[in-house]
Amino acid sequence: LIGEKEKKEIIALATDFPGLWNNHKTSHQDKKRIVRYLIEDVTVTKATDRSILVQVRFKGGATKTLQVPAPKPAPELFTTSSEIIDRIDKLLNTYHDSGVADVLNAEGYQSPRGKVFRNTTVGNIRRTYGLKSFYDRFHEQKKYTINEIAKKLGVSYNTVYLWVKNKILMAHFQKGRKCYICELNPENLKEKLTSEYETGRTTKHFYNQIMNRLNEVQYEF
Repeated sequence: LIGEKEKKEIIALATDFPGLWNNHKTSHQDKKRIVRYLIEDVTVTKATDRSILVQVRFKGGATKTLQVPAPKPAPELFTTSSEIIDRIDKLLNTYHDSGVADVLNAEGYQSPRGKVFRNTTVGNIRRTYGLKSFYDRFHEQKKYTINEIAKKLGVSYNTVYLWVKNKILMAHFQKGRKCYICELNPENLKEKLTSEYETGRTTKHFYNQIMNRLNEVQYEF
């Protein structure tokens, strides 16, 4: 026989079922037993509007019908939101992929799979959605790294670096990539190098060589 104490405990469980279910001491095995004691069967059918109809029949004969949203297909679960795509597109004006990842993580964004952003994640999204890279964007503005300008003009890295330091070539330091981004304006560079030549700070041979190459670069633009 069940005593008064046990009866009160059973009644308490019935009136506070959520408390029992959510109690950290209630194991998964216990929850399965509770479900078997309470529910006779469950019928699940797929509705036409991408929802799921759940019909529950309890042991005592009572029934309950629920309509819940169908889970999203796997491709949709891992699709990048338009908000993140727009944010990446804007950040690429200033940062390389790794810098974009750092900013997104600092702002609390997560990747489509719920993980932190990495440079490879940003790169994959950029290519998938046809976003221009950081380098493509400043190349369109006739801006280049010191190495790129040195290669274009056929001079050494140190020569271009000195132009930057002496403000013959306008540039700004890009912290994310730890490099200078230089503005290559052939006419402006010609003018400043001519001034250097006329004041004797550049040899005639070097001056003529650079002028010829700048004419070719200007034609390429």
